[in-house]
Amino acid sequence: MTSQRKQVVAALLIGVLAGLVAGVKLHEYRTRKIDTFKEQGPNTNRVITRLTEELGIDAKQAGEIKDISEKSKADVLALQAEVYDRFESIRLDMRSRIRKTLSTDQQKRFDELASRWDVKRKKAEPPPVRPTPRANGK
Repeated sequence: MTSQRKQVVAALLIGVLAGLVAGVKLHEYRTRKIDTFKEQGPNTNRVITRLTEELGIDAKQAGEIKDISEKSKADVLALQAEVYDRFESIRLDMRSRIRKTLSTDQQKRFDELASRWDVKRKKAEPPPVRPTPRANGK
């Protein structure tokens, strides 16, 4: 292999590795952002900063918007929990109906598979944070 060809191959390998590292880091960053939203709801400070930059809101408006956002966080978290619960119900119903179509031997193997799937799913997607009820009863 010529020296020039070795350089091209090395450059391609470096490019592929750099792309792989960048992709992994981007995935980690996005996963962290999604997890933060699931745990804390909308980022009030980010919303206020964006509205200040885009709309030129004043301090009074920022305070009012902060109150609105903070009061809505529990509702957002409750909705996430509700959707999660509904999804779980549908998933378990589907699993139950599939299981009924299988033979006894297949059911045993299916149960083992489903158990492994549950472990993986819980690692990848923990249940949502349940909001604490607000003072006004919501």
